[in-house]
Amino acid sequence: MQTRVSQFFVDNRNEISFVAGSGVSFFGVKSALGDVALTLSAPNAANFAPSGIQFTTMPRQLPCADNNGLLSSGRLQMQSIMFPKGAILSNIGFVSGTTAANGPTHQLFGIYDSALNLLATTADGTTTAWAANSLQTFPLTAPFTTTYDGFHYVAMMITVSTTLPSLACFAGGGTAVTGPAAILPVTAGVSTTGLTTSLPSTAAAINAQSTIVYAQVG
Repeated sequence: MQTRVSQFFVDNRNEISFVAGSGVSFFGVKSALGDVALTLSAPNAANFAPSGIQFTTMPRQLPCADNNGLLSSGRLQMQSIMFPKGAILSNIGFVSGTTAANGPTHQLFGIYDSALNLLATTADGTTTAWAANSLQTFPLTAPFTTTYDGFHYVAMMITVSTTLPSLACFAGGGTAVTGPAAILPVTAGVSTTGLTTSLPSTAAAINAQSTIVYAQVG
């Protein structure tokens, strides 16, 4: 049976409400009053995400490069990510490339809002080993519930005595679209330097990079 929908409305809760006659069924959901709301998932790059992971900075099926020069000891590395309002976040993970962390002394991951304010952080991973081609995941110090839809940053900082790890990332081939300072907000880049045991409550302005670092949030 086909039923004509006369009009629909989109609101800021990611819902579309259809106006139709009483008793009309949409995918098995029947309205008694004539209005049916379908909740849409917020856009994100978590297609093919690992089990238990809600969001990723890029789809895992994209080809990844091995970037050895991206990190600097004690410098905040930031990557944009989209979260819907009300998401409960518990952990953050990054993936190393072919170079392992040799002599890590401090490791911190965090979530920032679009204004570069720290929202949630992990505890310091200190000397936790980080092998090559492996996922490094730390839990947030407490689960964090997002308060708005849209643009956030996931960040990492590591200090080492010997060698920084390389990171799995997608090399974008130029900065024209991916995040020069002239096109705001910047999508990826480096921020505060000189960090050791904690992340900054407000990150410094981001120096844009074209590389998209793979990170995942569960």
